[in-house]
Amino acid sequence: MSVRRRPSLASDLDVVAAGRQLPPRIQTWADLVIRLIAESPYFRKHRPRLYIIVNPVAGGFSRRKRFSAHLAGLTHAVERFAACDPAPQPEWVLLQSWYPGHATELGKAVVEQVERDRRRAVLITAGGDGTHSECIGPLLELAGRPLKNLAVFRLPMGSGNDGADAESMASACAVLPRLGKVTQAAAVKVTPWNEPSSYSLNITSVGIDAFVTHTSNRLRKRLPGDTYKAVADLATIFYEPIYKVGNMSATLRLRSGGEPIRLAGHFILFAIGASGHRYYGGHKRILPSDDNVCAIRTVSLPRKLALKKLLYRGEHIYQSNVEMASADEIEIRYDRCIPLQVDGEGRWLRPEQFPLRFERTEPMLQVLKPSN
Repeated sequence: MSVRRRPSLASDLDVVAAGRQLPPRIQTWADLVIRLIAESPYFRKHRPRLYIIVNPVAGGFSRRKRFSAHLAGLTHAVERFAACDPAPQPEWVLLQSWYPGHATELGKAVVEQVERDRRRAVLITAGGDGTHSECIGPLLELAGRPLKNLAVFRLPMGSGNDGADAESMASACAVLPRLGKVTQAAAVKVTPWNEPSSYSLNITSVGIDAFVTHTSNRLRKRLPGDTYKAVADLATIFYEPIYKVGNMSATLRLRSGGEPIRLAGHFILFAIGASGHRYYGGHKRILPSDDNVCAIRTVSLPRKLALKKLLYRGEHIYQSNVEMASADEIEIRYDRCIPLQVDGEGRWLRPEQFPLRFERTEPMLQVLKPSN
């Protein structure tokens, strides 16, 4: 199968993309994706330039059996959608991240290139939730001046795919040839005190879930299987006794307006989504309603075990120790160390990094969706 070479671009994109030859298997995968998306009504009508940023260490690429299954699914879809009347391939650029932070550099270079060209373009990010967030972050930093000629589509090629634009690569194979409209999506801007901001395209949180995310990410490379669920089961029992959940205060500016509300107490989890009806941690329904904020107070161990099962089904919102709200801005104050996760990437925060601010952006991200 022939693969087109990427066109010559401005020096900034050439510089951040340079360094190594793309593996043939990645090129083959990209060629199948391009042939599928070229069949879509959006590409047939607008003929945009296509940028693809790949994270080769994401689970969908690095795990051989899973990658082989993805290739088989893409091949079958191409035979189904593109065999009879194949569309001409769009002009495309394939980029691969090589080191931590490189995806952000690539995303920034793509945004700058699109701004200069002033032509319609599409950015496809291939990896897990963290990859999507890193690549699209530079686009969200254009707050107040959305880049209307650049649309995005997030392919679920990671271990955690809760924030992708398709639930799985199998469903993505059916969605790509039907892309026909652009919708606008919001994000959550996350800013620790006196630090640069990052962006969550799905759900960000502090507390036990962030601990589970951070720990399972560290173990995933060494242990097979669903490390998230295994760590979550252990954390339910041991997180609070070991890390001593302290008093937390939060001020919420509600989407409905009016006076801000204040919450205070011992919270084991505080999660904020770009919108409601979102899940994470392998499709756990943490935000099953229109509300985009979930705060869970600490309870006894028996109630905690029961609550975990309810949370997985999205039924926790009816419990007395669970606070749900729709908010555009949240400020959290805390005087202990606590883990923070942003779209599946976790780290620990220190007391001097508070107050921690969460701000829901305006719906400025242009996302490709199927036309029917």
